[in-house]
This record gives sequence, structure tokens and C-alpha cells, in this order.
Amino acid sequence: MEDGSSDERVKRGRLMVNGTLAAEASLLGKVLMTSADHIYMFDPSGRYLFANAAGAAALGLKPADMMGRHWRELGFPRDIMETFADNLRRVMETRRPLTAYTDFPTLEGVRRYEYILTPVVSPSGEVEAVVCDARDMTALPGEGVSEREGDGEEGMRALSLQLMEIQEAERRKIARELHDQVGQTLSIIKVNLQQLSRCPDLETQQVLLDRTIAALGQVLDQIRRISHDLRPSILDDLGLAAALRWFVDYRMRDAGIETRFSAVTTGKRLPPDVETACFRVVQEALTNVIKHSGARRCEVSLNQAPRRLVLTVEDDGVGFDLLDARTKAVRGGHLGLLGMQERIVSAGGAFHVEAAAGKGCRLEIVFDFQEKAVGEGGEDLETS
Repeated sequence: MEDGSSDERVKRGRLMVNGTLAAEASLLGKVLMTSADHIYMFDPSGRYLFANAAGAAALGLKPADMMGRHWRELGFPRDIMETFADNLRRVMETRRPLTAYTDFPTLEGVRRYEYILTPVVSPSGEVEAVVCDARDMTALPGEGVSEREGDGEEGMRALSLQLMEIQEAERRKIARELHDQVGQTLSIIKVNLQQLSRCPDLETQQVLLDRTIAALGQVLDQIRRISHDLRPSILDDLGLAAALRWFVDYRMRDAGIETRFSAVTTGKRLPPDVETACFRVVQEALTNVIKHSGARRCEVSLNQAPRRLVLTVEDDGVGFDLLDARTKAVRGGHLGLLGMQERIVSAGGAFHVEAAAGKGCRLEIVFDFQEKAVGEGGEDLETS
């Protein structure tokens, strides 16, 4: 009986210990996830095993966007991350913690970080993972407060100014098209009608009438084109896939770039803000491909599942330096990536960029949805 009682006490003790450990692990997970520090965990190959909310949000992402992905897939600045990867390898080789500093472009501007890499060593002595605890040192004394503290505000101010400049440029463009095209054609119609009212000859009247009808057709075409440029009705009527297929054909037809569009959809409508954000980013991305990339081929791909949407734009052009582009954006050099990223993030998605000089560019937009993610007309759809 004593042996049986002893075994029971041992079992109860183990259950209590396991329960305590589980509770502590759950509490630790909550602490890490809600920490203001940026906390990440990497496997030996450099893929993310964990990212807390603060660490992901600083990069315009969600923790789920980073799990299992290598930093190269997320479009982070190559020169900064290669130095970081060297430090990861050093920690795995020495099995000792390492502290380093870096300047990193974020949604709030270029920030100064101190990060500590700590190895997770198994009982057999192998490094199973490396934990990174990164702390924003930008606003701390002695770390260049006066210069860096304004980076976030400067980036938002630059973004606002660029948006206003773009709006004014669009207004000028519309005014010019209305004056130069629609206005001139309407003037021709007015002259024809005036001549028609004074002309007694039936044959001449018929000629003037035919010219007027043709001119009215031109006006309708011009107004329809301007309307499509502002917002294509097909986006509201038929949804994102149809609008993208139309726009790719419309925009790239005479661009001299071999362009392929593919779409896999559920047949259901997406939330209106998601459709608009995706369409506008593709619209700007393809305009950039035509103007700046020097590409020979371009591919736009839409993959819609019940709970996930992935949209990519990829070209084989000259590419660009990603860090330089991000830095210029937050400094007000051009809207570019910052504007596209802000549009997608504001709609609840994630925006990834892969680019390098001479190696083209790849944009990826990802939206993850809750269980009730799609509806017949785009209503009551929520992003997670």
C-alpha cells in the first residue's frame, strides 16, 4: 500500500510540475508577445521561428507573415542583414551571446537599434536557435536624439507632402485632358451645330450632322478613358481579378514588355478597401515597370484562397537598391515603396519587396482573413 501511495504522490507531483511549467510557458509567451522590445527567434538557417507583435509591426508586418521565412524573402536591406547574418553565425559557432548596433529603415523612419543575440543550446551542446532582443535606442540620450527623433515625423510629413503633390499633379493632368481633348472636341461640335442651323442645303446638313455624331463619339471615348484612369468601373462591378486582367492588358499592350497575368480565385468578392488597395498598388507598380525598370518581361499573379490572398508583381528589369529607396522615401525623396506599403498596411495587409541592382524587383502583397472572409458582394468581410 505504501508503494502504491508513493507512486500516486509522484504522479500527482509530476502533474503539478507539468501544469506549473505549462502556465509559466504561457505567461512567458504573453510577456514576449507584448514586450516593447523587438524579439525574434531564428533557426540555424536564418529563418524566423518567432516574432513578437512589436518587432513585426515596426517592419509593417504581422508575426504570422514572418514565421518560417528567411529575411531574404521579406525584402529587408541586404547589406544590413548580411552583417546581421554574420553575427548569427558567430553566435552559433561560439555559443556565446553577442551585442551589436545597426541603423534600420522602418515605417517610422531610419531607427538606431541595439540587439543582443543569445544562443539556445540543446542538452547535447548544439545550437538549436538564436534569440534576438532588439531595442530602439533612437530616443535615448547620447544616441543622436535631436537628429533621429524627428525621422518618424519627417517621414510622415514627407509622405503627406508627396500625397498632396500627387493629388495636385492628378488635378492638373485631368484639367489639361479636359481642356485639350474634350474641350476642343466640344468646340468642334458647337461650330458644326452653328453651321448646321444656318445651312439650307440638305446634302451639306447631312455632312455636318455626320461630323457632329463622330465628334460626339470621340467625346464619349475621351470621357470614358478619363473615368477609367480615375477609377475603372470594372473594379466595382466585377471585382479585383477582372479589373487587374483589364488593366494589365490596357496598360501593357503597347509598352513593349512581355506581360503575363494569372489569377486563381474563389469567385467571391473581397472587401472593397482590399480590392482598391491592391488595384492601386499594381497600377503604380506597372507604371514604374514601364518608366524605370527597363524590363523585358513582367508577371502579375493573383492567388485568392478562402482565408488568404497573395498578389505579386515581378519583373526582370534593372532593379534598385532597396535600402537606398527606403531611406529616400522616409526622407521625402519620392513616395514609391512607402506609399504602396502604407496603402496595403492601412487595409490590413502585409507588403514585401525583394529587389537588388541588376536583379529585377518582386512585390508581394498578402492578406490573411478571418473565417468569414468572403461574401457575394464584398460585405462583412474582415481581415485578421
